[in-house]
Order: sequence, then C-alpha cells, then structure tokens
Amino acid sequence: MLALLSPGLSAIGVSISSPEGAEAAPALCAALREALPGVSIVVGGNAVEGREHALALGATHYAGSAREFA
Repeated sequence: MLALLSPGLSAIGVSISSPEGAEAAPALCAALREALPGVSIVVGGNAVEGREHALALGATHYAGSAREFA
C-alpha cells in the first residue's frame, strides 16, 4: 500500500458513492485503522448521510465535499 510509504501521512479520504460501498466501508475503515494507526480516516460521498453516518461506518472524521476534506 502506497500510504505505508508516505512519511508524515496524516489523513486518508474515502469517498462512498453507493449503498454497496457503504456496506463495505466498516471493513475498509477497520483495515485502514490497523494498517495506518494514528492516521485520520475521512469519509464522505453521495452514500454518506452526514457526520453521524460517517462515524458509524468507522470514520474518524466526515467531509461533506472535497473542499471540506482539503
């Protein structure tokens, strides 16, 4: 995984655009948390209904748009 080779990585963004993606998100977030301890996982996208939904999927933060992520 390229992220493992990126010193100083502080966050990784996950965009979820479909209900199927939302179903897979908890496993993805858990794998990211295990592989990248201390790195924020920012979740957003059309299939994410807001901050509480993003957190329930395993995110540490929510971004309602790419601009909010940046």
